[in-house]
Amino acid sequence: MTVVLNPHTEAIVAEHLKKGRYATPDEAVNALIANQEADGGLEYDQVRAELLSTVGKPNHPYRKGQFSEAG
Repeated sequence: MTVVLNPHTEAIVAEHLKKGRYATPDEAVNALIANQEADGGLEYDQVRAELLSTVGKPNHPYRKGQFSEAG
């Protein structure tokens, strides 16, 4: 399978390789995917519900620091 990474994800993989954390890009990508699943990444239904909850509401630009990791 061929996977095309966006520039941000590609930079993350490159950084992990540079630090010697993973030996190959495949190993790094597989680990990142496994970590996302283990962390309980957002499920489709959660994302859909969140997006639908904003329909018809006014738009507001995001502010720096508005988002943070859930604890």
